[in-house]
Amino acid sequence: MSTCAVATCPNYHRKTKGKGVIYHIFPVCPNWSKIWISKCKRQDHINVKYARICSDHFRPSDYMDDMKNRLLGLNQKKILKPDAVPSVNLPLQDNGEDISSRSERKRKRSILREAKIRLKCPSPKKVCETPSMEPFTTPTNENICSSCFETQKENALLLERIRFLEKELEKTKEETKKNQRKKKIKEMKTKAQIGRILTENKSLKSEVKKLSKIEENFKNILTATQINAVIENKSKIKWTAEDISRHLIIRSISRRAYEYWRNQIGIPLPSASTLKRWCSKFSCRPGMLHDVLLVMQKTFHSKPEAERLCILSFDEMHIDRKICYDVSEDQILGPFSKVQLVLARGIMAGWKQPVFFNFDTTMTKHLLYEIIKKIKKKGLIVKAIVSDLAGSSTLWKELEITSENNI
Repeated sequence: MSTCAVATCPNYHRKTKGKGVIYHIFPVCPNWSKIWISKCKRQDHINVKYARICSDHFRPSDYMDDMKNRLLGLNQKKILKPDAVPSVNLPLQDNGEDISSRSERKRKRSILREAKIRLKCPSPKKVCETPSMEPFTTPTNENICSSCFETQKENALLLERIRFLEKELEKTKEETKKNQRKKKIKEMKTKAQIGRILTENKSLKSEVKKLSKIEENFKNILTATQINAVIENKSKIKWTAEDISRHLIIRSISRRAYEYWRNQIGIPLPSASTLKRWCSKFSCRPGMLHDVLLVMQKTFHSKPEAERLCILSFDEMHIDRKICYDVSEDQILGPFSKVQLVLARGIMAGWKQPVFFNFDTTMTKHLLYEIIKKIKKKGLIVKAIVSDLAGSSTLWKELEITSENNI
């Protein structure tokens, strides 16, 4: 960082940045360099290789005329003349040279006078008594010794440096205060933001708790698809097979009640066309009717045990030996001569439902047990089986059931 080599000059690069102050290097010529060093009035050694003197100590006439930039209207370069010497704002006046203004000389005399009054004479040979001086009088060798005079000059320079440092300290204190204020404002803003986020978080947590309670309360009434549709306010709902089977039961109980719940109350329910489309996809392949059993499971889930008691009745029927085409399965069926049909009938309630059918199939002990197991998994309780003796005589023999042993 460039600093002015002249004693008592407070200029340095960072302070004078942007103020048009330039720092000139010392001349290469040893003679001119010695003259510049004498003008600095420094007690310590000056390294002319790195030392600089600012432009505040040169007159405008010390600079060369930059005619090119002056004619073009540009900023002129400050280039010193070869014989330029620092002559302005120097610490002390040289003999025979008018290098400082009258006000500057008065200021220096006042500094020396204050130094004489405040400081004692450090001379080890004798203690000189400094008489009271008239205002703005220059101290001479007659009223003060030479050692005291030199010491007082040094002290005056130190006092001026101290004042400058005090001003810089005040500036730094003001800057630190401004920075602290800005920091406090930022902290207050961040605290306010954190407070808003915490309040929003609390409100969101309370809403989540309310939604979870609502979901728990409606689990036994509505399906998961219906609950999501209510929470997210969906207009288009993708129904599952479980939803369709439950809603088919409600639709079979009362068409008017179903439409009232759907259109007036606003409960999410599939439309009639959706139910028909799903019913057209019900699987009716030969064997166990799994879609039918799923509907029965949803129907009897909340029914008492008495209504879930049932018997299985099966019969083997003759059919026409024809060939038919199943459009939904895209296959040809037949020709078959017989079909085995199994019905589940309620004992305490008047309901019946086919649960199994197959072509050219004889009822066996193994097949009967498989049908009973699958029906029990759906919540129904099988208490008895009923059939005629035409096509099931072999089954009764396998089960070892006779007119005497019928348990």
